[in-house]
Amino acid sequence: METIGTLLFLYTETPLHAGSGTSLGAVDLPLQRERMSHLPLVQSSGVKGSLREIFRNRRNENGKALTVALFGPEPPSGAVMSGEEADEAITHAGALSIGDARLLLLPARTVFGGWAWTTCPLILSRLVRDWECLGKEAPSWYGKAEASLLPPTLGLVSKSSRISPNNRLLIEDTEYPVLPNEVVGELATWLADNALPQTPSYEPFRKRLAEQLVILNDEEFAFLCQHGTEVVTRIRIDPQTGTVAKGALWTEENLPAESLLWSLGLLSKDRRPEPKKKDGSQSPAVKPFELADMFGKFTEVMKQGGRIRLGGDRTIGRGMLSVRLSEGVIR
Repeated sequence: METIGTLLFLYTETPLHAGSGTSLGAVDLPLQRERMSHLPLVQSSGVKGSLREIFRNRRNENGKALTVALFGPEPPSGAVMSGEEADEAITHAGALSIGDARLLLLPARTVFGGWAWTTCPLILSRLVRDWECLGKEAPSWYGKAEASLLPPTLGLVSKSSRISPNNRLLIEDTEYPVLPNEVVGELATWLADNALPQTPSYEPFRKRLAEQLVILNDEEFAFLCQHGTEVVTRIRIDPQTGTVAKGALWTEENLPAESLLWSLGLLSKDRRPEPKKKDGSQSPAVKPFELADMFGKFTEVMKQGGRIRLGGDRTIGRGMLSVRLSEGVIR
């Protein structure tokens, strides 16, 4: 079946809490993580729900039709569905398939240069695998980092790096022996051109990416993802006493602002069926969206919005993300 593939790059402008529920560990409300690697992610259902919210606000008839075509029928609002409502809710699936949002760049505090954007060969290999799903060739930087990360070197920085004077990178309280390598500059240029938003406000970030990017080995990056996220303590005040309410003290884990994630999106044909009248006869045929036209409208809406809200704690400013779509490729 013919599909159009695209990559959605999600840049966190405020800390993101995509929680996994309660935990038995030290953090009461941890982030969602992969079982295998324990790397942070945002499950696809959350990403798709945030995208649907943007389209749901388009009130005109064509906007409603596009929303149903992309995401499927709106779930009934009531807790109990009648037989007719249940039939309508499962008539067809949406044309848009979204994968989990995986972590690409994690910011980490450094002694020099403000902060570092960190990544690793495993992450980059996954990114290229999804890039090739679009029918594109692997970028020129692919594979070079892993070949250059040989002990005792733990990381690679660009030749214009400002975070590692004398090849000493200090992240939090740990020193990482690093070496300048041209692959970091190539990767930074590729990310600036293909992943970061292209609006004027992001121009300083695109320029400083090469100066603050570091490719760590897989083990060190996994350690940072385990211990370098934000953990904040939350309380609830009792309005009667003005003090902390009993039992209302908890810790919550967030993905820091300035993180970058990506998700693979696939768009298939419009699956909307022909509606039936109450007497059982067919209504006038629903004109399906052409695949390219549907993707064009999806891209247009995303560019108009530019940002989505994802995860929890929206009322305290969490989860504001800027979205960048790669070029759609017919597969």
